[in-house]
Amino acid sequence: TTSECEEHYRQFYISGAVGDATLQEVPRPSITDHSSSNGVLAGPLSPSLTITISPLDIGLQQQQELGYMPYRDDFEREHDNDAE
Repeated sequence: TTSECEEHYRQFYISGAVGDATLQEVPRPSITDHSSSNGVLAGPLSPSLTITISPLDIGLQQQQELGYMPYRDDFEREHDNDAE
């Protein structure tokens, strides 16, 4: 049966001589949570630490020179699109 095959595999390959020789105990890495301090977000990119910048009021001509598309809230093209 499948359970007998599974038990045989476990007994001879995982818990047997082959498993003892090849499988090693893997230590668990220690992980430090840098994103919160006492339940409050405090990382370098935390919303509580960033300063909101008020939008600039520029004219249509300046928007066109910059390549800004106000309906998409985006620019026409990236500065150096082939940089990546």
